[in-house]
Amino acid sequence: MQESVLNLLMDAAGVEHTELEVRQVLALPRSSVQRALKELVEQGLVVSRSVGRTRLYSLDADDPMIRHLKIARAIARARQVLSPVVDRIDLAVLFGSASRGEDTLGSDLDLLVVSEVPEAVLEELARYEWLQPVVLTPSGHMQVLAEGGTFAHALASGIKVAGRDG
Repeated sequence: MQESVLNLLMDAAGVEHTELEVRQVLALPRSSVQRALKELVEQGLVVSRSVGRTRLYSLDADDPMIRHLKIARAIARARQVLSPVVDRIDLAVLFGSASRGEDTLGSDLDLLVVSEVPEAVLEELARYEWLQPVVLTPSGHMQVLAEGGTFAHALASGIKVAGRDG
């Protein structure tokens, strides 16, 4: 329950929601949502404030803990979608807004995947509309790094989520 409420608020970090809005989006009972919000506020993950008789709940998008939770969630999602093809992957790097914990509800998950069989990997990853995979062969990856452009710099600050060691 708490995880569902937290995920909803993380997707819209910085946006305030009423308890009713949270209930409607998640289709959960009032008492369950109230308890989850109360516990999340007590844990310091969620901020609440009153406007008249209405209580508003949100996450601070700039809170380092929230950013780290969002990054951890993005890494878990990336590893989950890669699991069917992980044995065919030389390297997978999460980059872009999700790797910085700055993603929002409409953000894609940007993922570089290096593989000797890019077509097979891309076929698997294409099933996920929210995923923006860039699948390269090892030589294509080396070319991107050698060129040293914007994409190479984005990858350099990314997070390795899968790949062979060594």
